[in-house]
Amino acid sequence: MNVKEIVEWIAVILILFGSVISVISAFGMIRLPDVYTRSHAATKSATLSVLVCLLGAFVYFWFHDGYISIRIILGIIFVFITAPVSGHLVTRAAYRSRVPLAEGSGEDELKPVLFGESNQIDHLAFAGGKVEMQPLVDKDVHTSILTEDERMDGEELQVDVPVDKVDRKSSDRLNADENGK
Repeated sequence: MNVKEIVEWIAVILILFGSVISVISAFGMIRLPDVYTRSHAATKSATLSVLVCLLGAFVYFWFHDGYISIRIILGIIFVFITAPVSGHLVTRAAYRSRVPLAEGSGEDELKPVLFGESNQIDHLAFAGGKVEMQPLVDKDVHTSILTEDERMDGEELQVDVPVDKVDRKSSDRLNADENGK
């Protein structure tokens, strides 16, 4: 066996290894429970599999045909840069759309910071053996509330009201009106 055949076998092994990683990535996409872990499988292992396959093709063409393929180098760079960024953006969009985490994912520490959910606990104050839960309320967050007097000719008028001025009954009534239409 000469050097050329050894390098061809190395290229074949790289391409085969990339294919195996791609199959593992596909199983991860099928088996994982939520969009966040699926995105992890899609971006991490799929990126690695494509990079290893392209590296195998690059090595093969370099030693077998004797030229360096700029297209393959650009493909490697493009996949290396864009795949993790696109995975991050998809995951970020899903999180900001409030797609729930899978059961057993752990504690979501970013939720109260970004959304100021009223069901999240800001801190616990211990008083007389009792635990008082004080929810987070962001005074700068506004919501749109529409009363019957503010509707004109079927058009909906949006009014910004600070969240601390919104009582629970009016927001529930608004949600019931929107769902009833």
